[in-house]
Amino acid sequence: MNSSFDRKIIVAFALALALLFAIGALFYRSTANQAETTLRVAHTHAVLADINELILRLTDSETARRGFIMTGRERYLAHYSNAVDKVSLAFSNLRGLTADNRQQQQTCDALRPLIQHRFAIYAQSIEFQLRKGMDPEAQIKLTEEGQHVMENIRTSIAQMDAVERELLRTRQAAAEANLRETKQVAVVGSVAGFATLVWVFALLLRENTRRRGAEGALQKANEQLELRVKQRTDGSTGSGEQRVGGLFLFGIPRFARAVASHRRFC
Repeated sequence: MNSSFDRKIIVAFALALALLFAIGALFYRSTANQAETTLRVAHTHAVLADINELILRLTDSETARRGFIMTGRERYLAHYSNAVDKVSLAFSNLRGLTADNRQQQQTCDALRPLIQHRFAIYAQSIEFQLRKGMDPEAQIKLTEEGQHVMENIRTSIAQMDAVERELLRTRQAAAEANLRETKQVAVVGSVAGFATLVWVFALLLRENTRRRGAEGALQKANEQLELRVKQRTDGSTGSGEQRVGGLFLFGIPRFARAVASHRRFC
């Protein structure tokens, strides 16, 4: 019985350890996937932020150019130069963030000459204003040409934005799925671990009850044995006393008669 119980306890603890190891491995994998998916979602948000930054700085450069054409104030040229630098930085960041996406890299390849063309038009407009002063017809022509290029730029950027938003939806869905999986692993692991502990506790409780019953039965048997021994001992002592008493009672008259007979002969 003890051997069977020991085997059950060993199996229970081995199962608990295996279950703990499996749950730990699943939880680690789920957590790692969740962390990776979260990074991908954050990466997509960063790309979308750079796309918006690129559009914003292109718009700033156009606003600064128009301010200079309309007023002739050089402070607008400083704003324009600052916007051009920020456009270059935003585009470089965008290209770097999408280095792992071939489709986005192709869009960046198409976008670069468009941006360069737009800035070339702006530079021509500013130079024309500096050399010849205000020429509405020439500036309108350059502005329309620049707007046409800007429409192509917006189309390319809109394509990049659509691709990234689709990636964002996919990655967010994956993140939610990983989160659900992590919760399921935690719940199942907790339930399985609790069930294993209950099983082990039930085994220990049953064995403890069995041993208490065996100890009680053994103690009762010992008490009964001691009682029987005592009874037999008491019975043996009583019989001995009766024998001794009988000899005493019956032995004295016989002895007296023997003494009297001896005296008569004497």
